[in-house]
Amino acid sequence: MKREQHPSPGGIPMRQVHLVLFLVVLLFSVLVLLATWRAINGYVDLRNTTEDYISRQQDASNMKEASDYLTQQGRYFAFTGDRQYLDNYFFEVNTTRRRETALQNMEQSLGSGKASYRALSAAMDRSTALMEQEYYSMRLRVESMGYALLEFPAAIQNVTLSPQDLALTPDEQAAKSLDLLFNEDYRAAKEEIHSNISQCLTNITEEQEALQSSSFQRLLTMMQSQAGFVVLLLAAVLLVTLLTSRLIYRPLQRSVAFVQEQRSIPMEGSAEVRLFASTYNIMFEENRKNKEQLSYDATHDILTGLYNRKAYENIFRSVEEPTIALLLIDVDYFKSINDTYGHETGDKVLTNVALTLMSNFRADDFVCRIGGDEFAVIMTNMTSELQDLVAAKVQKANDQLQHPKADLPPISLSVGVAFGDRKNSTGNIFKDVDAALYEVKRNGRNGCAFYNGQPPSEKHEGTR
Repeated sequence: MKREQHPSPGGIPMRQVHLVLFLVVLLFSVLVLLATWRAINGYVDLRNTTEDYISRQQDASNMKEASDYLTQQGRYFAFTGDRQYLDNYFFEVNTTRRRETALQNMEQSLGSGKASYRALSAAMDRSTALMEQEYYSMRLRVESMGYALLEFPAAIQNVTLSPQDLALTPDEQAAKSLDLLFNEDYRAAKEEIHSNISQCLTNITEEQEALQSSSFQRLLTMMQSQAGFVVLLLAAVLLVTLLTSRLIYRPLQRSVAFVQEQRSIPMEGSAEVRLFASTYNIMFEENRKNKEQLSYDATHDILTGLYNRKAYENIFRSVEEPTIALLLIDVDYFKSINDTYGHETGDKVLTNVALTLMSNFRADDFVCRIGGDEFAVIMTNMTSELQDLVAAKVQKANDQLQHPKADLPPISLSVGVAFGDRKNSTGNIFKDVDAALYEVKRNGRNGCAFYNGQPPSEKHEGTR
């Protein structure tokens, strides 16, 4: 089909203007994002540098605490002879290992070439060397207490006491054990360890200050670049706003009033706005068709195409009740169909029920779906004398549904019927037709019953 040719509406193509401006804004946006990303990285570097500083300080502190803890537990054991202190000592040496962990962490973070690492490594070496004196002290105390040597760690068992120390009395051995951990040599070694750790902390501070200063300068430069790009981006956005207002927003604002008044839109603004004005009438026609479709959807069931419950209620209010027959229809055991075959098959069954009802009732009758598996038929120009005709239609529909042509499960319908001219009416046709439907279900379903003004019987008298 040949497309309808529209004359050119003229005007400046806003698409081209926006393309150029978009590229400019995109460029500045990318630059802002890049600067932001670099600033974030700079901040992360600064934060990491600070965290590293704190961690390295903690490592040095852990080295000092662990070394002092070993001294403390060794002295407690030498003073009291309580084995718990010796156990604490070796738990720190063999399990907790705070000194080794601190040194390893610093090496991984700074490398072995940094002055702070070398100072901490020197403290570790001196602390390790001092352990030999602590082991000798513990061995003397074990000897003085008369403990079984085999019950103690191998490090204690491997210490060989000098003949002179073996010849000492237990009290003398205990005194010497304590002196080894308090004499001048031991205190000098501890001061050397503390001095190395203090030097490590000083070196850490100097190294981290240099790193932080460098990171801060980089971060400051990145933030200045970011601020410049943001200014350029704002200028580009302002230009886009001005052009959009002049070529699109103001012409569209004027067009709204004309559309509300259902008048032609004046040709002004950008080429796109002018094209909108030239196609307004086509859009208006499409809108009318859409309204008609919405009106149809409001009164019809989407799945089956039958009248829905709202339409059913409106139809019933518009007919003369004495001239109609009302049929209330339920699909028997429909829940088991959904449970057994799935909802997709269930939808197909409902659609087939709708087609079957439409084919068995007249064009003047109103076939409706009023619920999930509930249907209703309002038959016009009907009297109770035509009861056999209604029964035959229901029987025929049930026969067709029990032998479906498509690959569907067989089903049946339960139908209650009440005529507008029925005798012994309760005055409410809905109540009466519901009573008739109950009669069918009570007597095994698959058929119909007619309201006759009598209480429900023990035996189903409807057509099966």
